[in-house]
Amino acid sequence: MSDKGRRKQWIRYWVFDPLFGMSGFFIHYILRWMPMRLNSAIGAWLGPLAFNTYLKSKAQRARRNLTILYPTLSSAEVDDLLHKMWVNIGQTMCEYSILDKLWDKGRVQVDDSAIK
Repeated sequence: MSDKGRRKQWIRYWVFDPLFGMSGFFIHYILRWMPMRLNSAIGAWLGPLAFNTYLKSKAQRARRNLTILYPTLSSAEVDDLLHKMWVNIGQTMCEYSILDKLWDKGRVQVDDSAIK
């Protein structure tokens, strides 16, 4: 363990990765026990928060790509689109914990009219 790089890898593998995994496990079950509306509201709140704080480089890339794809959009319209996207991503991530409940409660609609 005299090599600093190997020591860092060992600590990450045996300490930080298991802690991160356990926190994800507990967050999943906390979200699972919540009512669906609260679960979705938490995701809607966390999505923009995550992208505007922890994932700034991804947010900047998305902003740059939107301005390239839609040069006629104003800055406010791009901000609105990005905010809606972050809300949707946050809700989707949180709703993974209740995916089976969404179907049971009739919140999923299937339109197979194009198949026939």
